[in-house]
Amino acid sequence: MNILLIITRGDIGGAQTSVFNLAREFSKRGHTVTVGIGRDGDTLPTMLEREGIAWMRLVHLTRGHNPLDMFRFIIEMKNILSLKKYDVLHVNSSNALVAALSTKLVSKKNRPKTVFTFRGMSLLDTHYELSALKRYIYTLFFRIFLPCVDVSVFVSKENMERGKELGMAKNARVIYNGLALSDEDFLSRGEARRELGALCNTVIPDDAFLVGSIGRIAYQKDYAFLVRAFAQLKKSHEHAHLIIIGDGDERALVEKEIEALHLSESVHLVGAVPEGFRFAKAFDLFTLTSRYEGLSITLIEALIAGLPIVASDVGGNAETILPEGLYELGDEEGFLQACERVLRLSEHERKARTKSKADMFTLARTVDEYEEVYRV
Repeated sequence: MNILLIITRGDIGGAQTSVFNLAREFSKRGHTVTVGIGRDGDTLPTMLEREGIAWMRLVHLTRGHNPLDMFRFIIEMKNILSLKKYDVLHVNSSNALVAALSTKLVSKKNRPKTVFTFRGMSLLDTHYELSALKRYIYTLFFRIFLPCVDVSVFVSKENMERGKELGMAKNARVIYNGLALSDEDFLSRGEARRELGALCNTVIPDDAFLVGSIGRIAYQKDYAFLVRAFAQLKKSHEHAHLIIIGDGDERALVEKEIEALHLSESVHLVGAVPEGFRFAKAFDLFTLTSRYEGLSITLIEALIAGLPIVASDVGGNAETILPEGLYELGDEEGFLQACERVLRLSEHERKARTKSKADMFTLARTVDEYEEVYRV
């Protein structure tokens, strides 16, 4: 098959990681793959070039909501689809959804099958703060363009149920995100701690209780909550340290919280690090305090690393981690109780149950299911 994958930005995040993994695996299976990327971000193009995977810059695809840009992108995609026959157009971001309309503007012989994946869109989550007017406009946007899509894919059952409530789940199915990681892809505990210590310009003792998280320092991840909850956790784990791998527009807010709680010696913001998952085994406890999620790639990475995990009960988190590790969004006491529950599990029981969960999220399984969608 000749497959065209579309994503709005080329910076690395969960959606971009998923697109990269799909592109690489489809290529290995003998398919011809091209990735179309909006005009922002160079990390994903660099990764694709390293793997010898073709990509193109879509100059009119942006994160904004300018109707003129949307119209130009529709025409841009029409021209692309008219010049070359693709069997599948797979759209992986909401701003790119208008590309589905482009398929109706080309001749039938050049018209690809169109698949759209809801990659944890904030609109689907009741915890996302959005005015009634904006929610109505976004809902209207999807109801206009989704009929141009042949198959809609949700990355979690929770998201699909929410999609049904909003009238967005016609001809839809769930396909979990998957990864092709093994134990060898992670640094050992000692190596990870030494390298993280160097990045933090500090020494992390082997006996330190290390709490970690990986993700953008943005509204979605609510790291200010994590810092406040960690301040309480430190009362029962005196030698605890918190390390956050990632960067973003709320870094100053999180730094202010750290300073206000006098945690500068024990909370460390590492910044963005390529392949940050490699450090996962440094952590005694992995956390994800998101306000909303689709199906978190970082949780899957933590599962494969065999870590104790605590996460907010939003999006697909309940489908990903052990139930002992879930807490209600914004509940500091619930967060602390979840920490104690997962840490009370015996290592043997936790690792066995975590391994069973991780087996649900293999890249091979994900690609098998997408191939089925593409062919039917």
